[in-house]
Amino acid sequence: MSVRPEFALERWLDKDTNKLESFAWPPGYPIYYIDGFNSVLCPDCANEYIKEPDEDQRFNPQAGDINYEDEFCICEKCNVQIECAYPSEENNEDQE
Repeated sequence: MSVRPEFALERWLDKDTNKLESFAWPPGYPIYYIDGFNSVLCPDCANEYIKEPDEDQRFNPQAGDINYEDEFCICEKCNVQIECAYPSEENNEDQE
C-alpha cells in the first residue's frame, strides 16, 4: 500500500514511546488510523497492533490523519467513537 507522506505512520509515531499519537500537537486535534483494508482504527487499537503484531493483516495500521469533522467516525475493531475537532453546531447544542 502506497501512502502519501502526510499520512504516513512515521508522522504520528512518538519516537520516545514507540506509540502512535492520539492527538496532533499543536493544537490537539484527534487522530484516527486506517488499515490495509481501509478500516478505521482508534489510536488504542492501532497501538495494540503495533505492540503485538500478528500474521493477520486486518487492523494493521498503514496511515493516519486528523479527524476534523466526521462526527460518526467509529473504530471498526472496538466500536469506540473517535471524536472530531470541529463538531457541528447542531450537535454542540444537543450536548449542552
